[in-house]
Formats: sequence, structure tokens, C-alpha cells
Amino acid sequence: EPGYAWARLPWASTWPTDTPTWDMLFSKCSNKDAFQAWIGSLFFDESDLQQYVWCFGTGNNGKGAINRFLCRVFGRAYASKQPPRDGDKFWTYGLLWKRLVVFPDCNDATFVTKGLFKSMTGGDPLDFEPKYQMPFTAILNAKYLFLSNERPNLSSETADGRRIIYCEFESRDEEENDPLFEQKLWDEGASFLLACIEKYHDLAPLHLPIKADKTAITDWIETVEAEFEEALNYNFEIHPQDAKLDWIR
Repeated sequence: EPGYAWARLPWASTWPTDTPTWDMLFSKCSNKDAFQAWIGSLFFDESDLQQYVWCFGTGNNGKGAINRFLCRVFGRAYASKQPPRDGDKFWTYGLLWKRLVVFPDCNDATFVTKGLFKSMTGGDPLDFEPKYQMPFTAILNAKYLFLSNERPNLSSETADGRRIIYCEFESRDEEENDPLFEQKLWDEGASFLLACIEKYHDLAPLHLPIKADKTAITDWIETVEAEFEEALNYNFEIHPQDAKLDWIR
């Protein structure tokens, strides 16, 4: 297609149907339909910015291949980041003019619960400060993908569970035996992306938030909070008359 583009893609806009390599990669990924719909949402400015994807897997599962594929697709509109260090006032500047921001091997399981990230995904104006220049305010249009060997450290608050599309990848051995694995992903890229766009239309009509399975992340949050619930139940009781908490130990 003619005109300006962040990255010129080599595929014709036809509808090839076979994506055996992508099907194999996602065969052991939970919530795969929501993840693929989210990939499709990257091509629509009207899509919901609050939802992000967190992919958990211990390795040899294709997360890195997905990252490298999306990097090639989005070109200059792609950025690879790590959560900011305390006091890094220039960090947000690297998010400007990006559509897809990926956090590969993210080891900060609490970053998605912090105020900065919620502002980044909430459409709030943010401060940006280039080095040796005056700061200014702008609104981002980026969406975020986390690839991690850890599960996110979320709370049971509605805001935490509502934004996340959580996926778990199981390890596979097929990629190690196929030196052309990532080339096959690229060759099937047109069909894969068109299928993702189709799933986005199915799961997010009128550009509403994508419908995702919350069972796995809800179970994980309950596991994280079980220790605090046990401590509360062991050390406190509710008074039968005035429902006030009495310290009993």
C-alpha cells in the first residue's frame, strides 16, 4: 500500500490460511485467543489502552520469538524497555511515538501495580523530559507486553485484575530442532496478523476491552494473598455485637 509507514511489510494483503508454525507455538499457551486479539488491537488507534499482556514461562517456549517478530513488524514504533530505576526522570521519554513497548525478561513483578504504569495505560497526560531540554506534557498511545519468568505480583483490587491479559507458556522442544523456526513465523506473518485482527473484532466489538479468561490470574492472586488471609484469621476475630476487630493476641 502507498503512503508513509512506520515499517514497510513484505506481504500482500490477501488471506492465506495456514499458519502451522504459529499454531504450534501457541498450542501450549493459555489465554491464546485473548493474546492474539490483543496483537490485533495494536493496529487500531481506537483500541483500549488500559489492557496489557503478561506472558509467564520458564524458558524455551517461544516468548522471545514472538518479541522478535513484533519488533520486525512495528519497526520504529516498537521499543524494548525495562522498568525504570528510582529517580530516572528521563525514562518516559523513550515511550514517545511508540505503539508497542515490550519488557523482555521483566523481573519487577510489581511494576504493573505502580502509579506510573497505571498513568501510562490510563490515558493520563505524563511529563517528559529530554536530556538538556525543557520538560513537556503529552499523552501516550502505546500498548505494553511483558515477557517474564515470574508471575506478576497483583492484588485482588479490581483495577489490577481488570487490566491484565495473563498467559502462561509451557516449554517445548520443537524450536531447538528447527533452525528455520523464526523464518517460518515470518513467512506466515501475514496470515497470522490477519487472524489476530479477526479475533480482535470478535472479542472486542466496538473497540471495547478484550474478553479474556481471568481464572489463572485469579487463582494466582488468591495464592499470593492466602498468607495474609491466614494471618488475619489467626490474629483477629469479628466481635459478634459491634463487628469491631478485637486484637486477640
